[in-house]
Amino acid sequence: MSYIGNTPVLQTTEFREEQTITTESQDLFTTQGYQPGYISVFRNGVRLAEEDYLASDGYSVLLNTPAVKDDIMLFEYRTEVVQVLDNSLGPEKLNLTSNSLPIDVIDVADASIPISALALTANGIPIAVVNISEDSIPIEAINITANSISLESLSLTANGIPIAAVNTSGLNLDAGAKADMFYENSNILTESYTITDGKNALSAGPITIADGVIVTVPANSVWTVV
Repeated sequence: MSYIGNTPVLQTTEFREEQTITTESQDLFTTQGYQPGYISVFRNGVRLAEEDYLASDGYSVLLNTPAVKDDIMLFEYRTEVVQVLDNSLGPEKLNLTSNSLPIDVIDVADASIPISALALTANGIPIAVVNISEDSIPIEAINITANSISLESLSLTANGIPIAAVNTSGLNLDAGAKADMFYENSNILTESYTITDGKNALSAGPITIADGVIVTVPANSVWTVV
């Protein structure tokens, strides 16, 4: 599109209000960031003249006469004008603080954040171990403890986990059919057991039940010893 004169530039700004009640004598206040020349300062509802304070660095306001305890200070201002190109904000215009990424590490053109800029700590994976190009995380970088599979034993392949990595300490791997014909079960019961409600159980006897061990058979279930 052609224009007569200078090409218009889309800009955006924001009007903000900040209010604070002083708890002691105070002359220096810090805002979230204003555009110099576009700030008004009120003390207990009265607008101060521009010569009554100094506001030139875009963040701080210094009163010539300090506010006293319980004074209500109100700051009305415009934020910095941001030039918008291609529906995006230049990262240098953003002011990210605690719990955020420094804006200078964001590559807006590629819509990405350089990995070197991240530093994940507690409850996270150190970013240095992440292999972004392969969309994967080296397994040695993951520290999983209780109630999990030992990671050092994993050799992850396509959509699977090697069976050697599974902790089977709580399973009776001797039970089940042998040679597709023989089903074996222990003949001494050393732990109390409750048959699943609505299910029947079958054991090859004789069965010896240790002292203090109880077998609970629900009303809808049957335990058969053959």
